[in-house]
Amino acid sequence: MKAANGYRFQVAMIASSEEVIRHTISAQMKKTCRRRDSLVPVRTLIIDDSPFARRIIRHHLEKMGCKVIGEADNAAQGLAMFENLKPELVTLDVMMPEAGGVNSLTAFRAMKQQSPDVAIVVVTVIPYDKTRDTFLEEGAIGYILKPFNQYSFEPIRLKLLRVFRELTA
Repeated sequence: MKAANGYRFQVAMIASSEEVIRHTISAQMKKTCRRRDSLVPVRTLIIDDSPFARRIIRHHLEKMGCKVIGEADNAAQGLAMFENLKPELVTLDVMMPEAGGVNSLTAFRAMKQQSPDVAIVVVTVIPYDKTRDTFLEEGAIGYILKPFNQYSFEPIRLKLLRVFRELTA
């Protein structure tokens, strides 16, 4: 039986002293960012000045099934890569050195103007509500605080499933 969310369930009735219903969840229930129709991963750009943070972000995105198509270490480089690569998902660090007169908020606004449907996840060490609210009000789909832990990306994974309706869990 295939549920509306794409998961496959197998229900078996077992007759014994008590009736037991067993749910077997299909192996296809990988937590991925793959499109259901063509299994093409969501094209992703990581913008962060820390190579260590980029490596962790890449790990979590690839674990979900996303395809990282580029990495940038400042907002100006990230904006140029965004224009060339046309990713569907961007992770953007807020606290990076300004380069070429482009800071994170400027890059964020330019990306949303060029491609209003792009999903942008803000990644930062800044815990301030005003900063978070600014990015979320302007269209960020998520805000992750550094340092990361094993649970940091779970809310983002769930949001990605809602943003990319064609994705599987």
